[in-house]
Amino acid sequence: MTDAANSYQGCGVATQIGNLGQPQFELTLNGETVRQQAPGTIEILSPVQFQVIEVTAASGTARTGPSTDYSRLTPLPTGTRAAITGREGEWYRLDYAAWIRATEVRVSESPVPPRSLIRSIRAEQLGDRTKLLSAPR
Repeated sequence: MTDAANSYQGCGVATQIGNLGQPQFELTLNGETVRQQAPGTIEILSPVQFQVIEVTAASGTARTGPSTDYSRLTPLPTGTRAAITGREGEWYRLDYAAWIRATEVRVSESPVPPRSLIRSIRAEQLGDRTKLLSAPR
């Protein structure tokens, strides 16, 4: 990795937390160079201070991507906690790869990531018993 006026080549590990802004990509092939600025920003999160969400909505809607256009996953009950691993607009990516809207959660910082096991089952009530339809593997 090289650093000449904020130009990086190769691979490396970020050593300082913070917002690095929008990266500028530069590709050169056969003497022709193409440059393009990324639409998003890069933020390095602290490896020792975790950002954690806690669901405040009656039923937090976890999704497969950062918008309501993506499929719904397991509803998360109030009080569910998960570590934040990314952010896009008003959406947080959680440590188990689901996304949730910022309006459904409260964000705090913790020196220890939460230990949550988030799973779901489908069941059907049959009079005095419950039939298990599917369960996580």
